[in-house]
Amino acid sequence: MKLLGTIVGSHVRLDTPSRLPEGSRVSVVFDDVDDDFAPPPPTETYAQHLAILRESIALAEAGHQGRSAAEVFADIERQLDLPFANRK
Repeated sequence: MKLLGTIVGSHVRLDTPSRLPEGSRVSVVFDDVDDDFAPPPPTETYAQHLAILRESIALAEAGHQGRSAAEVFADIERQLDLPFANRK
């Protein structure tokens, strides 16, 4: 059975009435062709990702300070050209 609907207030409002009993489990597939919510494809393999994480852990254990959250947010702000609200 395929039912169509719209998200309204974080709930699915079906386009047509259904006879599904209360509490029925359903699967929702988001099929919008302009999907802005999908994560970007990975740029590294699983092994490369693990190597990056291990290097990060080793740097932290060696006392490397890294970057502050303010620096990270400022970079994101520049990349997206969207200033963060309430950032001081």
